[in-house]
Amino acid sequence: MNQLESNRAVPDQQKMWLMLGGVVLAIIVCYFNSLQYLWDVWMTSPMYHHGYLIPAIGAFLLWHRKQDLFEATTKETWIGVGMILVATLAR
Repeated sequence: MNQLESNRAVPDQQKMWLMLGGVVLAIIVCYFNSLQYLWDVWMTSPMYHHGYLIPAIGAFLLWHRKQDLFEATTKETWIGVGMILVATLAR
């Protein structure tokens, strides 16, 4: 990778992290009550006391395969935006 390609990769990576942070923040805001309820169930129910491990394991698996995710090719389409809007309205 030459210097020009290296400089181009940095803004793309920063953009990706900003988008990821925005998505995580939006999910937390939209589902705060549900997340709070889940946390209460996880802390009080012996049947679901392991529930808090699931997001941590998911985050670890994403981190473990991050190189594959960065190398994946993407194809932009408006169908995804439509699906997100439908899911948000169905909530």
